[in-house]
Amino acid sequence: MKCEKQKGQANSHGVRYPWDEWFAVDGFTIRHGREYSCMPHGMVQNVRRAAAARGLSVSVSIEADGLITVTVRGPARGPAGRGKR
Repeated sequence: MKCEKQKGQANSHGVRYPWDEWFAVDGFTIRHGREYSCMPHGMVQNVRRAAAARGLSVSVSIEADGLITVTVRGPARGPAGRGKR
């Protein structure tokens, strides 16, 4: 199942999820069936992609029941968040 919200649920800018609101705090949780409806691993990819687009580094964990916990670690390092070590 593609990771999309139901028709008519995107905001006026075409954004499906409130990324800026979610990433404005140090961490957040989203639950399958409430904040997203796709497969949990697909949503994890979306979280990582959205964070990278905002120059953020995140840590993401996923529970068996579809609960995804995201910790915003701070600015990404290097190109596309892949820092040099």
